[in-house]
Amino acid sequence: MSLKIVIPARYGSERLPGKPLQEISGRPMVLCVADRAAAAYDRRDIVVATDDQRIYDVVTEANYEVMMTPNSLLTGSDRVGWVAKTLDVDFIVNLQGDEPMMTPEVLTSAISMVEDRGFDIGTAASQFSTFEEFAADASVKVTLAHDGAAISFSRLGIPHSRVKVDLIGDIGAYRHIGVYAYRKDVLLDLVSRAPIGLERFESLEQLRAQYYGYRIGCGLVNYQGISVDTQEDLDEVRKLLV
Repeated sequence: MSLKIVIPARYGSERLPGKPLQEISGRPMVLCVADRAAAAYDRRDIVVATDDQRIYDVVTEANYEVMMTPNSLLTGSDRVGWVAKTLDVDFIVNLQGDEPMMTPEVLTSAISMVEDRGFDIGTAASQFSTFEEFAADASVKVTLAHDGAAISFSRLGIPHSRVKVDLIGDIGAYRHIGVYAYRKDVLLDLVSRAPIGLERFESLEQLRAQYYGYRIGCGLVNYQGISVDTQEDLDEVRKLLV
């Protein structure tokens, strides 16, 4: 199996400008993410995809591979797809640049869904720790079939509960973790297609894949890491990663 882990890193985040270069324990976040990937895979299997010279320079100085991508690309998946066109590999992993707590277990679980289980796309999920986390719009929920195939994704609470429940893990809904492993041909097909209405409504790109009939396999892992979307997220991660 040949693969490349592509880390999209866009400077102009609306909620947290310059996010990839925000420091965690004295190291830019984009390098924290790359270091996490390097804990599981060879550094030569990792490339950062960016639209900004400042990020390019920081990554180059740290001796990670980096590629400049057009400013016109709208999503992380588009940026990963642009890089994928230049790569002679079987599988592509989209590891988002705002996941500084990512673990090797999550990466290998997502990749295994494609390499070993035969899904078109692999991703990962973990159990919710509280009902409040389950109910929050920021938490993407996924329900699974018996074989690990994703049935549905939503930011709303699925399945809907009419009463507050305590045993979140027993209801068949899980917290989706935003890492994706693709067969290269699947990724290139998806980024060639326009976003669909449901995807735009939920702001969830994986809904496009399901719309076009691709099967997404979701590995269950023990992971409670934080994606950095806001200053509050960054502050919390800085407390945890000291």
